Amino acid sequence: MPVLSSLDLSSNKLSGDIPPALAKPTITALNLSSNQLTGKVPAGLATAAYDRSFLDNPGLCTAAAAPGLLAGVRSCSAGSSRGGGGGVSRGLRTGLLAAGAALLVVAAAFAFFVVRDVRRRRRLAREKEWKLTPFQALDFGEKAVLRGLTEDNVVGRGGSGRVYRVPYTNRRDGSAGVVAVKRIRVGGGGDEKLEREFEAEADVLGRVRHNNIVRLLCLVTGPEARLLVYE
Repeated sequence: MPVLSSLDLSSNKLSGDIPPALAKPTITALNLSSNQLTGKVPAGLATAAYDRSFLDNPGLCTAAAAPGLLAGVRSCSAGSSRGGGGGVSRGLRTGLLAAGAALLVVAAAFAFFVVRDVRRRRRLAREKEWKLTPFQALDFGEKAVLRGLTEDNVVGRGGSGRVYRVPYTNRRDGSAGVVAVKRIRVGGGGDEKLEREFEAEADVLGRVRHNNIVRLLCLVTGPEARLLVYE
């Protein structure tokens, strides 16, 4: 309100007196037309600057010293300057509160979509950093494995990492499946020799077929960890 320069509350069924506080030099454009206002127009608003601000309010009147200055507003007669009292104040408060609430809802919705979009972009960027190396035909992808790396799915912990029980949906027929994922953390040094040795050993293990060895399905490599995906 201290810096408001334009106020249009026309056609809002507002009733009662116009609060004198509206007569502020900062308000250069005012429209209270087509309401149900009553009483005397405050002296600070009974000027040529607001000559068409009060149209279609039969209950309004203006001081005898300024008859005809405000279009559509009659001259006040004795005893007719009192009105319903405070209706516009209540209407203004209601209108401003409603407008504020609407702005808050819009801002909250905008923030929600912006945050969601940022998170989605970050998630997609992280997923692009992972590479899947299959050792046989798979009915799932690296996204299904990454989504399952949650605390609720942890089934074991060891010195080299954690083991997860990861459920997934078969991308061919929609049936449910489950795999065991061992996550091994790696340092950030990026030693290419160790990297090649690790992938070579995983490749050998992926080709082994033995009743006493759990079959390795694929290897998923990322910047911070290596994921060994078993039956």
